Amino acid sequence: MFDSILDQAMADLASTPTASTSRPRGQAATRVQLREQIVATLEYVVGDRALATLLLSAGHTPEAEAAARLDQFFAEIRDLLMRALESGVELGIVRACNRPVVAWALLGMIRGVIELMTTSPTPPAIDDVVNELLALGLRGVLP
Repeated sequence: MFDSILDQAMADLASTPTASTSRPRGQAATRVQLREQIVATLEYVVGDRALATLLLSAGHTPEAEAAARLDQFFAEIRDLLMRALESGVELGIVRACNRPVVAWALLGMIRGVIELMTTSPTPPAIDDVVNELLALGLRGVLP
């Protein structure tokens, strides 16, 4: 069951739409598409309590096989993030960056947000979370 949850999640997440040359280009269109993708991903993960709980157990499971499978899942997510970054650079909508570092950082933010959204007694609305993630990702923390 453990493997099937992770396999289905990876298949679902890998099939989410990414930046496309057929969609209108430009900074505004890119932000809209990025926002839609982040909202859909968070709704999927947070809406599946079993998956969210499983993902948050990474590093806390005593079973070596389960820990290895979670590590593999997160490695696949990092690979997806790196490919998305590479595509974005090729399309001219993402700056050239150290893809492994940025992918690890994005994964850490995603895991933190999933934890907030699933463990907080009053989690923020997904729209509010996505607005903050985009502001952070696009502008950093400087005023």
